[in-house]
Amino acid sequence: MKRILISVPILLILSVFALAVASPKAHAVGPTTVCIAPSTLTTGNVCPSTPPTFVGSAGQALDVNVNMANLPAAGTNTFDISVEVDQTILSAPTTTAAVTISSNFPIPAEICVNGIVVTATCSPTDGSGIVHVVAGAFAAQTANETLFTIHYTVGSAASNTPATIGYATGCTMTSASDGTTCFTLVNASTFNSIPATGTTGIFHTPLVPDFSVSANPTSVHNRRFRDIYPLMQEQCCSQLLGYS
Repeated sequence: MKRILISVPILLILSVFALAVASPKAHAVGPTTVCIAPSTLTTGNVCPSTPPTFVGSAGQALDVNVNMANLPAAGTNTFDISVEVDQTILSAPTTTAAVTISSNFPIPAEICVNGIVVTATCSPTDGSGIVHVVAGAFAAQTANETLFTIHYTVGSAASNTPATIGYATGCTMTSASDGTTCFTLVNASTFNSIPATGTTGIFHTPLVPDFSVSANPTSVHNRRFRDIYPLMQEQCCSQLLGYS
């Protein structure tokens, strides 16, 4: 059974917004984007032009932002996003400590981590390696911003082979062009999904060179050079002075 856009959590959120007064809107520049981003990108140009690379070693904490940019004039008041990565490489705790949701979206309708309910419920598309968050706002949001941050721990299976931090699939009526990749921004005016591009990230452990350079022998003697240097100097100076 596939998850549809207008699920019970979203209906509950949208019922709150029916009487809300929309705030002034800004016009979008470029396509609306949902992106994986470093935790340092929170305002301004929050979506990198190329997929960002995250690096960490087993046991280390790693924060990953899920951002939105270039919203249409109507803005959004609900998002529904499922981020997916191999759980043995990056793992989030199955507690409320897994994510930090933007204060602009203070109504968490669903948080599900690795198929385990954290808040309210899980959806049929949820499972291992998936962090699924649905949250709403009291007013339309139009600014580029971080929607939520996932607090991962680097797993023992992590290596220097790149792993994609992307989105789950199998959803319906989403913002993605294929309609099935699981990221959705809801238009605050029409309650339809806002067409958007989803960009991903890459994770690997620190790269270790597969070669080394060493000298053999470890020291170089310059005795021969010291022996011939006076002769070179004499020859040089004799030529400059015009005699040999």
